[in-house]
This record gives sequence, C-alpha cells and structure tokens, in this order.
Amino acid sequence: MKHVFFVCALFLFPLLHAGNFEKNYGIGVVHAALDQQVTLSFWENPATDKTPWFEVTFRFDSASPYSVKMISDSPKDSIAEWLQPEYFNTSVEKARIYMNCLEKKEKFCRVIIHTQKKKTAWVSVNEKVQMLSWLGFYQSMASIDLPRDTENKIYEKPDTKSPFKIISGQRGGEDHDNTDINPLQVKGRWMQVQIEDWYSEGGERKVRKVTGWILWRDADKPLIAYNIMGC
Repeated sequence: MKHVFFVCALFLFPLLHAGNFEKNYGIGVVHAALDQQVTLSFWENPATDKTPWFEVTFRFDSASPYSVKMISDSPKDSIAEWLQPEYFNTSVEKARIYMNCLEKKEKFCRVIIHTQKKKTAWVSVNEKVQMLSWLGFYQSMASIDLPRDTENKIYEKPDTKSPFKIISGQRGGEDHDNTDINPLQVKGRWMQVQIEDWYSEGGERKVRKVTGWILWRDADKPLIAYNIMGC
C-alpha cells in the first residue's frame, strides 16, 4: 500500500468526547516521525506475548515516497481501516503519527489506534517511537490556539479566583490569529503559558508579553487546538 493518508486537517481537536479525560485522551501521546524508516510494533499483551500482534514499517523512497509493509500476523483490513489515531499523515512535508497514550509500562505504551472505536494496543517505544507528556506534545507543535467561541482568561495563578487578564487574541476578530502561545508547564487542568499578544493601537502593530495560567482542558476534553506544521 502506498501513500497512506488519513487525517488531513492541520488544526484539529481530538476526536473522543465521552467519559473522563484520562480515560479518553490519556497521559500524553506516542509520536514517530515518518520521514525515515520506522517500524511500529503493536502488542496485545507485551507481558505474555513473545512476538508482536502486528508490525507496520514505513519506508521512505524518493521515487515512491511511502509504502507500508504489513509484517507478522497482520489485520486483514487495510491500514486505513484499523489505524485511525489522533493524527496520521504520510505526505512528504507532514509525515508523522501521534497516538494518544493511556498508560506506560517500561518500554511499552498502551495507545488508542482507532479513536472512533476506542480500540487500543500496546506499542514499543524506542529512539524513533517516543512518548511525549502533554506539555512536551504542545511544546512540539508549530502553534496552539484557544477556542474562538470562549472567553478564556489568563490567570495570575492556577486558580479561577485569582486575578486575570484578557488578551486581544481571545476576543476573536483580526487579532485572533496573531496571538502566539508558548506552553511552560502543566499542572492538572492548568497550563502556564507565555503569550505574545499582537494588537493594533493608533494604527500601529504592537506586542505585549503576558505570562499566566489557562485552563487547557476540562474533565472530559481539551479546550485548546493545535497546529502541527504551521500554515
């Protein structure tokens, strides 16, 4: 199979919506760049299984950029049928995969391989297949953005009762896409960020830096979007 491509949207929200956050979205993501030869080894139970349930190898070739070779006892359906994680793209400039990680045990992570069906498997992690915390994940993005339809506030402390500021980018309109958000740390539902907020004043473009805390998720789902590759 060649040119496997599944998720094409660059700005997106995760797909699962029921239950609590950790159950549906996990503790972070497992990531692999696919611009090099990478093998993903999936297991049903790595504690007892001697060999993987199936493996997928992505091979780069300039004449035929990507091909997928199924190895071992592979599913009979095409890869697009059973591998539908958080993000999966094999086009040359965006080649990478992100899978939500529900738990980690030694060199294995239990990941969501099909977001709609909530199907999971264990995957081996190594120097090419790595687990990222939520902070590491958002720090690796080209940009993150706050929802346009909310009045998110930048709090001085991770507490909704603490003083807050409203930045121009959170109000939507022309300045919304000019707000740069840099994650600094995560504490539960809270994320400390430094924001470079571009705005217009007297016909001039100005920027102010604001450091504070935002609610990046609620009990069930993320509240912020991300841009993997930039525009």
